[in-house]
Amino acid sequence: MTLDLAITNGTILDGSGQDPFVGDVAIENGRIADIGVIELPVGVPTLDATDLYVAPGFVHIHGHSDFTLVVDPRAVSSITQGVTLEIVGNRGHGCAPIRDPKLARSNIYGCPADHSIPWRGMAEYLDRLEAGRPAVNVATLVPNGLFV
Repeated sequence: MTLDLAITNGTILDGSGQDPFVGDVAIENGRIADIGVIELPVGVPTLDATDLYVAPGFVHIHGHSDFTLVVDPRAVSSITQGVTLEIVGNRGHGCAPIRDPKLARSNIYGCPADHSIPWRGMAEYLDRLEAGRPAVNVATLVPNGLFV
């Protein structure tokens, strides 16, 4: 295992329902590779989380970043809160599918009147979103208020 970073000695809240436990989180290629009490290779950069909580990621199940992730994929407001996955397309709002961008624009949170919306179908929107490499993982519902 070639690790980029290890977060050590933190109280881990892993979302499984089990009690928090003191352990380590190993990061490899920008992703969590292992969680638990890990025997680390020599020379791995470490971040000591003694007396701190470590939560490997939160899911935001009701996000409205459909459009803002296209414009600014850094997702700063999400990642600074520990969000690693956003579910978008909530409450009938979202970016695709659309027939008429002028009519749909009012149903897309944060979309200014002068911004181009070059996609129509969900696949085109997801391709555009993925091309920006958002800092969070994204899953989408198909919004019911857009196909106008």
